[in-house]
Amino acid sequence: MPLLYLLSAAFHIYCGAMNADEGFYAIAARPVMEGDLPYRDFGYTQMPLLPYFNGPILARTGYGLFEQRWLNAAWAALALGIAAWWIG
Repeated sequence: MPLLYLLSAAFHIYCGAMNADEGFYAIAARPVMEGDLPYRDFGYTQMPLLPYFNGPILARTGYGLFEQRWLNAAWAALALGIAAWWIG
C-alpha cells in the first residue's frame, strides 16, 4: 500500500494539473520565513500554521512548485501513516 501511494503521489506531483491556489502556499511560506505575519503583513486566506510548517523546509529546498508538491505529499504520507498506526 505505501508503494501505491508513492507512485500515485509521484504521478500527481509531475503530471497533475495546476490548481488555482497551489503556488500561493509556497508564496506565503517565503514572507513568513522573512519575519512577516499572515493576515497582518500579507493577504492569506488559509489557516495560519501551514506557512510555519512549510517555511523552514521550503527555505532549504526552494519555493518552487515541485518542492511544494513533494512537501505536501510528505505531509499526506505522514497523515496516512499516523492514521494507519491509530487504526491498528
